[in-house]
Amino acid sequence: MRLIIYVLTISTLSFSLRAQLNSDFVASSTVICLGDDITFTDLSTPSGTIISWGWDFGDGNSSAIQNPTHTYTAAGTYTVILTVNNGTTADPEVKLNYILVHPLPNPSFTASTPSSCSLPTSITISNVQPSTGATYNWDFGNGQTSTNQNPTAPTYTTVGSYTIVLSVTNTATGCENNISQPVDVFEYFSDFDASLISVCSGTAISFTDLSSAGTNSWNWDFGNGNTSSQQNPSVTYFSGGNYTVTLTSQNTNIGCQDVSTIEIEVLENPTPSMEVSPTTGCAPLEVTLTNTSTSIGDYTWDFGDGTDFNGTNPATHTYTTNGSFSITISVTDTNGCIGSQTYNNIINVSPVIVDFEATVVTGCEILEVTFTENSISPNPTDDPIISWVWDFGNGNTFTGQTPPAQFYSEGLYNVTLTATTANGCSQILSLSDYIEVGVPPSVNFSFTPPTECAKEDFDFTNLTVISVPFDSSEVNYFWDFGDGGTSTEENPTHTYPSDTGFFDVQLIVEFRGCTDTLLIESAVYIDAPISFFNTTTVYCNPTLPIEVTFNDEAIIGKVTDDAEMVWTWGDGTQETVLPPGLYFNNPGTISHTYSDYGSYTIQQAVYNYTTGCSDSTTQTIHITQVIADLVVEVDSVCILNAINLSSNSTSTHTITQNSYNMGNGSILSGTNQVFTYTNPGNYTITLTTTNQHGCQDTDTYQIDALDLPQATISPSVTAGCGPLTVLFGNNSTSQSGVPLDSFLWTFENGSTQTTSAVATNVSYMFTNEGTFLTTLLVVDEFGCMNSVAIPTTVTKPTANFNTPLVVCNNAEFVVTNNSSNYVSSEWFVNGTPSSTDNNLSTLFNFTSTPTNVSFVNDIMLIVTDMNGCKDTVEVPVTISAPHANFDYLFNGANTNANGDFTCPPVFATLTDLSNAFGDITNWIWSFGDGKFSTLQNPNNTYVFSGTYTATLTVTDEYGCQDSITFIDYLEIGGPTGEFDWAQIGAACDPRYQFIPSNLNGAVDIIWALGDGNTENNLNSFIYTYPGAGTFAPTATIIDENGCNVTYELDPLTIIFSTVTALFEGSPLSHNSGEPFTIVDLSSGGSGGIVNWTWTSGDDQFSNNGGTFNYFFNDAGEVVMTLTVTDGLGCSDSYSIVVNVTDRLTIPNVLTPNGDNSNDVFRLIDHAYRSYEVVILNRWGNVVSKTFVENDDYLWDGRKNGGPFATDGVYFYKITGTLRDGNPRTEHGFVHLVIDIY
Repeated sequence: MRLIIYVLTISTLSFSLRAQLNSDFVASSTVICLGDDITFTDLSTPSGTIISWGWDFGDGNSSAIQNPTHTYTAAGTYTVILTVNNGTTADPEVKLNYILVHPLPNPSFTASTPSSCSLPTSITISNVQPSTGATYNWDFGNGQTSTNQNPTAPTYTTVGSYTIVLSVTNTATGCENNISQPVDVFEYFSDFDASLISVCSGTAISFTDLSSAGTNSWNWDFGNGNTSSQQNPSVTYFSGGNYTVTLTSQNTNIGCQDVSTIEIEVLENPTPSMEVSPTTGCAPLEVTLTNTSTSIGDYTWDFGDGTDFNGTNPATHTYTTNGSFSITISVTDTNGCIGSQTYNNIINVSPVIVDFEATVVTGCEILEVTFTENSISPNPTDDPIISWVWDFGNGNTFTGQTPPAQFYSEGLYNVTLTATTANGCSQILSLSDYIEVGVPPSVNFSFTPPTECAKEDFDFTNLTVISVPFDSSEVNYFWDFGDGGTSTEENPTHTYPSDTGFFDVQLIVEFRGCTDTLLIESAVYIDAPISFFNTTTVYCNPTLPIEVTFNDEAIIGKVTDDAEMVWTWGDGTQETVLPPGLYFNNPGTISHTYSDYGSYTIQQAVYNYTTGCSDSTTQTIHITQVIADLVVEVDSVCILNAINLSSNSTSTHTITQNSYNMGNGSILSGTNQVFTYTNPGNYTITLTTTNQHGCQDTDTYQIDALDLPQATISPSVTAGCGPLTVLFGNNSTSQSGVPLDSFLWTFENGSTQTTSAVATNVSYMFTNEGTFLTTLLVVDEFGCMNSVAIPTTVTKPTANFNTPLVVCNNAEFVVTNNSSNYVSSEWFVNGTPSSTDNNLSTLFNFTSTPTNVSFVNDIMLIVTDMNGCKDTVEVPVTISAPHANFDYLFNGANTNANGDFTCPPVFATLTDLSNAFGDITNWIWSFGDGKFSTLQNPNNTYVFSGTYTATLTVTDEYGCQDSITFIDYLEIGGPTGEFDWAQIGAACDPRYQFIPSNLNGAVDIIWALGDGNTENNLNSFIYTYPGAGTFAPTATIIDENGCNVTYELDPLTIIFSTVTALFEGSPLSHNSGEPFTIVDLSSGGSGGIVNWTWTSGDDQFSNNGGTFNYFFNDAGEVVMTLTVTDGLGCSDSYSIVVNVTDRLTIPNVLTPNGDNSNDVFRLIDHAYRSYEVVILNRWGNVVSKTFVENDDYLWDGRKNGGPFATDGVYFYKITGTLRDGNPRTEHGFVHLVIDIY
């Protein structure tokens, strides 16, 4: 807790004389921003006698002028010392923590890379700090500015290096600072990452695109024939091997493109296998499993029945339920690859399939039935069926495979067969009502009417009788109406549409396979007429007019019937046919002539006036025309070029289809079509036009499909080092016989050359690196064209590396290889091979001298590409080895004859003599007295006696360092010591102990206690402060030569609490069983009272004060004490004395009559903490027994909680523990009086 304040040295003058020289000063500002100037003004008196001024600004700087100006280079709080000297006396003025230097804001921000590889491009600003409490001014280096914390991204229109400057002002202190960051507009790049580079086959690999911002096109080649255009695709390799994944990324908006690759290793998954036997049977089925896999690893088995096994071979497994089960064997091999094989439904566990059939299952009684057994064992070879048990339902049973014939009377019978295999598999098949035996039914039916016109309804009613009870579902009906019509309804309705006259009707009724038949001959009669005719309904492309013939097949009636036939031809005309011609030409034909195309509806109406019946029928005929018309634009076409086809076909009815047969097996449908021939040849195109009635017409066209010319390029080379000149030969040929006409060459830069002869070769020089396509377009005289493109790969590695041009001596550094288009690297240092790694890691060890602080090494890189092309780059690197050194000068007023300093202060002036290759940018001084400086040439005032060591560490502009230390370079005589204080007691205790220690050379200590009082004492002492407040004590130590040093101790704060403990209690004299009422009256306290602690004898408790009742556990004069504590921990206590008696009063009468007086036998005093009370009658019988805690209850006059006891005298005994913890037993008599109303 010690803090050095100042040193005062007096050599010969007295205290009264020293007081005449008074050092004082003032600063132009005591609160500034880092970097601001402060002017200090001397106010010392008497001013005319002062001959020197010694300023110590607290940061290692000093001044000897009277009114200096100073600039602090670091934020913080500084103590400033002015020492004035009048030639005989020196007086210091120390102003503790006098100057507050606010730090400058520490701005920072993140600038993104350019948004594209071409201009204009933008830079995004983010992570701006400080985020609050500041104003912002931006200069983006391109003429744009902003005052927003998060500015809009600036736009750059020129490639180059820019400096973004952010100036930030702290709104609280007004201090301003700025930061700059260089940004470059860089070239576009392609890059990506793979989630895995070594995987098992079947494992998906995710690829993450890391290409330049702005990339919007991705072309992935996964090396397995698969590609993708997603940004972040995934791929699954199903075959082992090494695959090269290639990403060609583009920013199509600005035309940037780059290629990157990653090698992927795919490991084959293991293929497990196994054998199992047996595979079929009934439950429980035990199978034997054998692992036939060749892979080494961890195996798991899934038996398909909800159980599994971990291990190479499970040996056996038992299936306990029926079903088909699949077995899956899985293995994880030593590479972590997983293989699995599932044998689907290989295990079939099933019961015995019980089946049988009967020769007949229905019929009339007595019914003879023969049964045949068809049961199947699930494993007939190893587990055949050996037992058959029959129950025929007729009272007979049989054991065996082939039972005897069975006989059944009328009724329904269940048949059951139980089949069992050699291994005990058993199954039962029971068929309910399998055998149905009936009795013959008595068939009868009726119908109405007996006579009706054709096509009118006749109703038939079943009247059959069955002599035994039955269900309607057991009866089947089979009607035959005599005209080919039938029905299975019980009561059907039937219409006779096609003939007249009498018809027989038959009904067959079947009951449980037992049948009866009734046939009524000539049951119904159908009256004429019936209209009917036929004709051809569609006439395609006829010559008009056309005569259409109709075949009349109507039934008119008897030749004597009065009848007529009316034909309506659909073209607005009619024709009536009357007897006798009506009958002579029936059946016969009739014709009608149509003179136009169209659709016509013909009606034949027949009227028989004798029977009163009539009938009519209609048919529609279509007389239609189709004319196919095929339109083709050309008669010759180059293959792979489209031709247009169209139909101009017409029809009198709706055209439903146009079909083009292209002559090469291709069929097209539709009115207008486009078609491309892929093979040369002469083709006949056929158009078939079809209308809605199926009428067709065709049209044909001949066309020649010409083959394309064959474009062929023969380059002199396909790959090489750039610049690369390639001679391209033209070997193109005609494949159609049409002469070639022209040749167009297109090169990678967009330039073209046109030639007209095949033998003419062209040359081109590739100057850029990459793979480029050269295209030849060949055109023949007909205009057919074809092209071919071949790649040319030009490689030219570019050697480049990134290294600091200056490195520190004996410090390892890395040279980063930034070359492009290379496959190997060679590093040389000063011409000597050093490494073939991609990057170079090295260091240089150089012995420096005060004048030789650097030397130069040459680093050279040679890179080689896949074609053996090389490139070289060499860069000189300077090694910096700074040399630290300094000089010093001491000045002090107190020296002896030998020049030794006998008393502080001593002023030190230090001069940097260091040397470095670059500028020294940082000095760190340690003066040995706990003070430091970062000035190049600082000053320091030593204010204590002792021996000091100084150290200087310098850092040059490249971050290289060196240090030098001067051990015991200064010794100052005088007294020394350490001083401290300690508080006595609690926080509110005003007593403090002052403690000196480690005294050396001290003859006196003057303690200034901060409240105006002093004390001379070389030893520890205790001082009591008379009042509250904050005090800054000091200790001045004096040696025998009068050398004085003053120490200022940490300030101390005295707090006097106003907390007061007070309470009232009543009654102050009472029995221990009675409540003692306490009212808390405590008050005051810093932060209020936070704790109330009450003490009564051995009993202590805490609460929140207030008013409450208390029961004393002790008897006699008991002291009740309250201690209250406030929020600072200050406390106060208050006590009272209470006279507590321990008498016990027990009543002797109990009158439970409800008048609230003596209704319950109770103790008068609460002396007991707990007790047991027993009530006995005069015969010694227990009437009541009760255990009581913290109450005064004894008895309510009832017998064990039931009805009241009788009047009389009862004995009581009380056994318990008093409130003071002592046991006590009381006994006596109580008189019970029961009042009866």
